[in-house]
Amino acid sequence: MITSYFKVLMRNLWKNKFFTILNMTGLAIGMACYLLIFKYASFELSYDNFHENKNNIYRIQKNVYENNVLTASEAKDSYNLGPGLKAEFPEIADQARVAEIPSNTVIYQDKTFRDEKIYVTESSFFNVFSFRLLQGDPKTCLDGPNSVLISESAAAKYFGGENPMGKTLRILSRGREYSAMINGVFKNVPENSLLKFDFLLSMSSVWGASFSDWIYSVFHTYLLLTPDANPKALEAKFPGFINQYILPQVPRAAYWKHLLQPLKDIYLYSNLTFDTRNGDGKTVYFLLIIAFLILIISWINYVNLSTARAMERAREVGMRKVMGSSRLQLIRQFLVESMLVNIIPIIIAFILFLLFIPYLRHLVGKGISVSAADPWFWLNLLGLYIVGSILSGLYPAFVLSSFKPVTVLKRSKLSQTRGGILLRKILVIFQFTAATVLIIVIFTVFRQIEYMRSRDLGIDIRDVLGVQLPSMPMDQQYIERTTGLKTGLSGYPWIQNITGSSAIPGTDPEFRRLCWREGIHFKDGKTVSIIFVDYEFLPTYGLELKEGRNFSRDFGTDTVDSVIVNEAAVKLLGLGGADDNLNGVVGKKMSIYNLGEGSYNIIGVIKDYHHQSLKKNVDPIAFVLQPNIKSFYSLKLDPAKGGIGAAIGVIKQKWQEIFPGYPFDYFFMDDHFDRQYRADKQFGKVLGIFVILAIIITCLGLLGLSYFTTFQRTKEIGIRKTMGAGMEDILILLSRDIVRLVIIATVLAWPVAYFVVANWLKNYASRIAVPILYFILAGLLTAVIALLTVAYHTITAARANPVDTLREE
Repeated sequence: MITSYFKVLMRNLWKNKFFTILNMTGLAIGMACYLLIFKYASFELSYDNFHENKNNIYRIQKNVYENNVLTASEAKDSYNLGPGLKAEFPEIADQARVAEIPSNTVIYQDKTFRDEKIYVTESSFFNVFSFRLLQGDPKTCLDGPNSVLISESAAAKYFGGENPMGKTLRILSRGREYSAMINGVFKNVPENSLLKFDFLLSMSSVWGASFSDWIYSVFHTYLLLTPDANPKALEAKFPGFINQYILPQVPRAAYWKHLLQPLKDIYLYSNLTFDTRNGDGKTVYFLLIIAFLILIISWINYVNLSTARAMERAREVGMRKVMGSSRLQLIRQFLVESMLVNIIPIIIAFILFLLFIPYLRHLVGKGISVSAADPWFWLNLLGLYIVGSILSGLYPAFVLSSFKPVTVLKRSKLSQTRGGILLRKILVIFQFTAATVLIIVIFTVFRQIEYMRSRDLGIDIRDVLGVQLPSMPMDQQYIERTTGLKTGLSGYPWIQNITGSSAIPGTDPEFRRLCWREGIHFKDGKTVSIIFVDYEFLPTYGLELKEGRNFSRDFGTDTVDSVIVNEAAVKLLGLGGADDNLNGVVGKKMSIYNLGEGSYNIIGVIKDYHHQSLKKNVDPIAFVLQPNIKSFYSLKLDPAKGGIGAAIGVIKQKWQEIFPGYPFDYFFMDDHFDRQYRADKQFGKVLGIFVILAIIITCLGLLGLSYFTTFQRTKEIGIRKTMGAGMEDILILLSRDIVRLVIIATVLAWPVAYFVVANWLKNYASRIAVPILYFILAGLLTAVIALLTVAYHTITAARANPVDTLREE
């Protein structure tokens, strides 16, 4: 029986080679797209699933309210919080505090490296998380001071084939130096881990045993709850604890609320201040929706072409029924044929998947791969084949098996019945509705990205070269070296300005302090970002002073008690009064908690600028003059006075003279700033590729349908031409139905697209308006694509000689 089905199938496939290729190609591309997106989405959704206690691990989230208004949601908290909560609540089995120390230089003997993946933590880290030690005792390896653990890859990088245990590393970070002995080696952190590190430095190496603090946000605090603990019930107990230990020390107009974030939700759904580098759950699920749309479009093509070809197999069905075949036998035959047909596309799809997975891996910057030990992928592939075969073959099987022998043997054309035509129209409308929505979305995504990249930031970062200074103790020697580098480069004509600062545009200022204006109690202050700068910071970046002056060497007190604020800080601190008037702000005094002994004189107000991505609101910033506190040098270059390559060469030479052995890290500020949009650009590229593929698959189906439509109307066209119809009349006749379907699809797509793009744009503080023009352009583009797809068959039918078509009929 199966052999008979196979022979009949092969005969029909060979007889209709054109449609066989269309069907196979559309299905293969659709399945390959689905597999690629599924693999990426499953990777994103797998973050931190490898932890044995993943369902019981939570991170503390701190919400800060000032005057009953939520002003900050932070992922970090104080040194004392984790141990304090564990001691207070039996529901907490253990806790682990993790702090990242950035801008690190790691030295072993005469080897110097820059390494950003260094965390400070404690031995309980291995009780909470399932990172595996290859050498060392997880219970004690981080208990003492001057202890560090390193990854397999770091061990190979620093020591080659030597055993690293017991060797000593020097770690320099933000002006401090730690000398630590290697007490363990851990297995490389999985790619799908929220926490990514190559070094774990013991907490007592950085903070002594007597250190105590309930206020400053330094640590990511993770709690391991007991299996029977109720997270919401535990959260409800936090306010009493906070009232007892923390609130007496914070501003009286403020209060803190602590929440529990499930570890499994952090990577995709957390977007807090001081957060780790996270993914985007909305993007993942949006891409999954696209994957299913592409798959459905592929199956729709199969159903459309199969039902359109029903007339060609009508006589076969009629003869089989006359010979005694039951409807059940016919349904089984066509379902088996569908499963046989789907074997080839699924194989092609898998080959395409293997060919393009490296490109996807490069595009998204993730270690996505397929493994024989990945059961979910293979089950998904098998399910895709089975479900696809049934769904794409079920309707044609029931339609074909319902033919009446008497009717079909009289050559009645099922494809011309009202039900068959209506179904195909509905399916085509669905395809073009989906395509139009996707086109509008991709237009909007690229327009928003371009808007952020091209909008005036309020700061000039063109031709500015950033240099990250080495992480050395900020002692007199460091000051002399950094000053010597600046002095040594200042004489070159192609360097307009050089400035040192603690933070640069495109990075989080990190340093935040409570600030308050004169006459206000410090407990009613507001949190403001602090950036330490030198005299040249404002002119180097072209920042505009709205009021007052820049720091000047002519005023000796500027290094002691002067501050410059931006407009956002003026509004936040109420320095401009009820109407935020900048006049009169200069000359007022403000205080910065735990910075300096007295108040600061406001000597200038600068126009707001975007220090970070336009996805965020403008930060309130206070600039404090501290020429010796700097992590970066920014060099404003003049390309007209020298080549950029030659300039970098000279800077590197000076660097090696002053900081021998330290890596020279430089970047152009516009590129550095643009990196903040990397995830958005990746999303746009991935989305664009799959939208194009979805349109191609839609066109393949439409191409097949257009052939059948013109073939079925051959006699009608011949008669119309005989009666005097011109070529343009025939073209209008054959194109009218397509245009009508596209118009309906466009009207249906508009509200769906508006809902999607309006919600997506809410993620951006600075955003474009919903681009209504793109809705019209998408409809026109869809119509043009549809007409071009059917153009060949339409024009061929319109140019045919009516004598030939009528003779054939």
